[in-house]
Amino acid sequence: MLSKLPLEITEYLVDKLPPYTGVLIIKCDSEGKIVDFHGPYKEYLTAEPVKGEAVHNFVPALFSMVPPLVSPMVLHKIKAGTEIHADIHLVNTSEDENWIFFVDQELETKGIKELLQRINETKLSEENGSAETGSINLLSVFDYINLKVVNDESAIIENPIPQWFKLLRPGFEEKTINYTEVFPYLEVFLFEASEFWDKKTEGKIKSGVWTESLSNGEEIILTAF
Repeated sequence: MLSKLPLEITEYLVDKLPPYTGVLIIKCDSEGKIVDFHGPYKEYLTAEPVKGEAVHNFVPALFSMVPPLVSPMVLHKIKAGTEIHADIHLVNTSEDENWIFFVDQELETKGIKELLQRINETKLSEENGSAETGSINLLSVFDYINLKVVNDESAIIENPIPQWFKLLRPGFEEKTINYTEVFPYLEVFLFEASEFWDKKTEGKIKSGVWTESLSNGEEIILTAF
């Protein structure tokens, strides 16, 4: 199946999908019936896709969605059958072929749940008088790092350096970093951001999630805006 991917589908996979492994690909005809599939279907579906059957029999969320009204169309954080949350991308080609991509979003969903837990713990501490009074600083809960890009390689950290960054870069003391060296994924994201800015439209752009390994052996989940 992969050797027969149309050029526009290959380009979509390379240019539009975040850098994850484990993508399930399903090809459908104009009536939404499965023509072929490739990838770890057991991660997303409770049964193996059957050629000739309607895709919504395996993914109820896709009922009457194939072909999509607009292409590409993305359904965010859907549970297709298993407990895995996935972004489902639907693409209709110029040859009227319909391609569906399931992209695991469990890492991001897990990160959001952990974030909400931390917010609730902070609220509870304040209510019990074990923390300083006043409103919660949500940015401190996010443990964010704000980078001002200076050139193609350098960026200035414009906020207090979070603990996770100190574990990512032990011994770091400067305020200027080579961001493409520390976060190689940002080089790809900034290319996408430049294309977005060139359109001069309102809104914001968000990266996919990626992981970094800390000096203490833990892994952290990062997202860029």
